[in-house]
Amino acid sequence: MKIISFIRKFFVFCFCALFFNSLQAQLYTGGNAGIDYANGLYIDLAPLVGYRYKIFDTGVSPFVSYMKKNNIEESVVYGGRYYVQLHILRDLLVHAEIEGINNKMQYYLPDGALATKREWRLALPIGAGYSRRIAGNIGVHTLILYDLLLPKDSPIENPMIRAGVTYNF
Repeated sequence: MKIISFIRKFFVFCFCALFFNSLQAQLYTGGNAGIDYANGLYIDLAPLVGYRYKIFDTGVSPFVSYMKKNNIEESVVYGGRYYVQLHILRDLLVHAEIEGINNKMQYYLPDGALATKREWRLALPIGAGYSRRIAGNIGVHTLILYDLLLPKDSPIENPMIRAGVTYNF
């Protein structure tokens, strides 16, 4: 639990430092989309609101994901992400986020019957990406992420690939 406390403090510190640093910062919005066919169908949609100061970004992103495995199991997962990014070269960046994920879990009752319930878990995806302005205030980005806390029974697999569009105000 000490690592979760440290991660939480780190993200709060980064957000406060960026938000209160300067009026030269830039607000942006947009969204991510992800799709995967490795073990069935996985679709992830996530609008985002972010804040950029020089080479640092931070923001929040609620999300909803749809999964269907083997044309039988269907699941809807939702939650929220808080992220920080550091642009290390012109268009290359490193990315870290913490996610709260609500998904349906299956478990066995004492009598042997299978039951389901929704529960929250944490995720800690980190990785790298590419971000580029394509026209005026519009930009595109791609990310390759690896979740450090991914449980073995998770329907999501590492690595995760996301792509999105942003609009800078």
